[in-house]
Amino acid sequence: PAAFAPILVLAAAGRFLPDPLESILGLLAVAWVIVCASIYWRGIGEVAREGQKTAWFWGGSLGLGAAILAMMIPALFPMFDAIIDWIDTWPNVVNPSFVAGALCIVAAQFIGFAIYWIAWWIAKR
Repeated sequence: PAAFAPILVLAAAGRFLPDPLESILGLLAVAWVIVCASIYWRGIGEVAREGQKTAWFWGGSLGLGAAILAMMIPALFPMFDAIIDWIDTWPNVVNPSFVAGALCIVAAQFIGFAIYWIAWWIAKR
């Protein structure tokens, strides 16, 4: 969780930074997360690695499928419109609909991963 702190700070302060500095700091924040993830990956055991890989594959796939199906349900269209309107208030966003779709897919994949990962660990205990 601490590995994501630079990204959260950058997201909060990004509106106040000039574009080149924001881009450089964004790249540095992503590099920091990659370094922390590498350290974490080397430090966990084989069982935990298998749990991570299985959860990302199955949970992420199921989350992706659920997100795609959710985007076809007319009752959810107002929610997606609200997300698009919210993203449209962000500076320098060229296509808010694309960004909203990408964020919804990533969020659904992460939720699917988390659910599958918890279920995997419960089943292995």
